[in-house]
Amino acid sequence: MTNRVDFYQGEFKQLALPAGRCEVFIEGAPCPDLEVAEIVRQGRPGFGYARIRYNPTTQAGQVDIAGKDIEICRLINTGIGEVKIEPVRIFAGRIGQINTKMGADEQGFEITARDFSARLDSEVIDGKRIATGGGKSIYWLACDVIFNEDGQPNASIQQVQHNGKSYTAFAPEGSEAKYWSTAEVIEYLLSEYVLYGQLQVSLMEYPQALSGGKASDELAVEGKSVLAAIQDCCEQAGLEFIFSPRQAETGSRQQIVFYLPGKGRTVELNLQYAAEKLSISRTNVCELESEKQSLPTGSGVTEVVEVRTPILATGYEVGDRITVSPDSRDVLGVRRHNRSIFWIDRVRFDFERQSAELRILRRPA
Repeated sequence: MTNRVDFYQGEFKQLALPAGRCEVFIEGAPCPDLEVAEIVRQGRPGFGYARIRYNPTTQAGQVDIAGKDIEICRLINTGIGEVKIEPVRIFAGRIGQINTKMGADEQGFEITARDFSARLDSEVIDGKRIATGGGKSIYWLACDVIFNEDGQPNASIQQVQHNGKSYTAFAPEGSEAKYWSTAEVIEYLLSEYVLYGQLQVSLMEYPQALSGGKASDELAVEGKSVLAAIQDCCEQAGLEFIFSPRQAETGSRQQIVFYLPGKGRTVELNLQYAAEKLSISRTNVCELESEKQSLPTGSGVTEVVEVRTPILATGYEVGDRITVSPDSRDVLGVRRHNRSIFWIDRVRFDFERQSAELRILRRPA
């Protein structure tokens, strides 16, 4: 028997990536010289984008990356008993704007990448597909494209097959027709102007269940962008939508997600009471700014709340409904305004300050 006590100090090893950092991939290839400044998730009118900086320490800055696909991933350990690094996409899009800065004290460039909304905004509707029977169809250019024109049905009874897709088209004049539903309008627009495999779309059960049957009014889209046409259609049905990255290893890297404000999943925003020992699991609010107002266009929004989190938490999504824990300070007034709905309208991941900024809207339930 001995009274000796042995002390052991754990071996220190650096992380594969610094905390809060993401890895950038362009066309599937890692680009360690690119650093993420911010990622914004939001719906209309701006939609999502990412801002990336490059510090020229190698010749990589000479590579032409304009118009190329980009992914931003966090690397996490998913192994049980072993190290297994897996990438989790938090942004997927295409590089658009590149700003170059050169001077005596600095040299580099800043990249702005946008989600799939940028592609849909560049596609202009210039005609319509008309069913001719047996799954076949023809495409008429330079004609009026009006869904449920004059309040009358003009959707084909049978679907057409085109470019590997099956969807509703316009019915020939004078033939039997049905009303367009919101889901069918959106599916038609995305099927006509998005190539197969570019964008994951789950339509028939979700938006149709939310919006009901036919589109309430006629919808004229000739000469508009596909993005603007989808916005008009969703506005009729009271729907919102965003573009978000998918985690699947195969298939499209982006998806379009439809939601009703305040009807998504529920997340908590909590703040401990004064003099309590700080716990990150019980406090995820470090700054808050509220502006009570009545926004135009009949939105019914009565308050806009800006919240900053103490850490770079990337799990928040647009459309999430906000609540608070029973043992937390009700700094948002969720319990006080128990007949109101609070939901996230915008998420900004700030990699410089290592925090997330949430814009939360409140309106009567």
